[in-house]
Amino acid sequence: MKRKRYPRLPVPEGKARQMLSTALMLCDDAQAAWIDRAVKANQVVGRPEAIEDLKRRLDEVMQPN
Repeated sequence: MKRKRYPRLPVPEGKARQMLSTALMLCDDAQAAWIDRAVKANQVVGRPEAIEDLKRRLDEVMQPN
């Protein structure tokens, strides 16, 4: 199995958004969880309003079905 490679922290907000979109398309729960942990640990940098939007999107995605 190929080892996942994640970017160095802190992650720019745009990169985190792209990674989340990719995780959603590929149904990759591990990558989505990694992004969620990075956001909660304040390791995503960028405009505050863009980070808040990313947090809202993550909350929707990480909700149990």
